[in-house]
Amino acid sequence: MPTNRPHRLKTFSYLGCYRYSLTFCTNFRAHLFVDAEAVRLVLSQFLRAAAEEGFSVLAYCFMPDHVHFLVQGDSEWSDGRRFIRQGKQYAGYAYSARYGRKLWQPWGFERVLRDEETSLNVARYIVENPVRAGLAKTVSEYPFVGSELCELKYLIESLPTRPPPPRRVEKVGPRQSSRPKGRHYVSPADLKVGTTCGNRRLGKVQVIRIRKR
Repeated sequence: MPTNRPHRLKTFSYLGCYRYSLTFCTNFRAHLFVDAEAVRLVLSQFLRAAAEEGFSVLAYCFMPDHVHFLVQGDSEWSDGRRFIRQGKQYAGYAYSARYGRKLWQPWGFERVLRDEETSLNVARYIVENPVRAGLAKTVSEYPFVGSELCELKYLIESLPTRPPPPRRVEKVGPRQSSRPKGRHYVSPADLKVGTTCGNRRLGKVQVIRIRKR
């Protein structure tokens, strides 16, 4: 089924630190994302567009005939429409040059996340798509999911579903920290838009997580 032109909000500028859930389908829903090299090529072009347009890829999932992204603008000038256009154009051109065929259906599906939606929950939903579709028993065994900001295990295992209660700290000096020493903690707040622009990079950056079959 071909995708229709997205119904964008006329009063929404798409400029700033907004989060978007995106889905793009392959041309004629062909199973083009079953090869690691093809997935790596397309992902690299979206990461290129993200770097140029001031976006972070919070989560991605390449299904055989479509791809899901959760992205977030990093600054006030981050343009969601431009990122979508550039990402699809870069990937489509690179794929056509490599494989000699058209990659995308026209348009796609896009949704602006509401303030009350946590990025963590949406990211988890995205990376769990292969399990729901019966392509894998667990998220960790599916080769084409990941995040630009953090390792996959933080999305499916380590991250709590809600922040822990605040710890009481009697005195915290300028060189002291209220977090326990020797423990790496990533809270859901790190994957949620705050009141100011800019993202904090989480843990060890995992740009591309693809295993060869």
